Amino acid sequence: MLFPLASARATGGPEPVPRRVQVEGGVVLRFGGTERRAPFKSERVLPLAWVPPLDGD
Repeated sequence: MLFPLASARATGGPEPVPRRVQVEGGVVLRFGGTERRAPFKSERVLPLAWVPPLDGD
């Protein structure tokens, strides 16, 4: 599964820099007439050379 990433402005360089990436959210599971919310949270340190800014520039 792939997730888009966004962070504060970061200058790109030839070498990736370790950056902390956190993804959280939730899904709704439906079984017949029953619904359950299943939250998730995942955090990793990934070597990224460039990360798009939060404002989409």
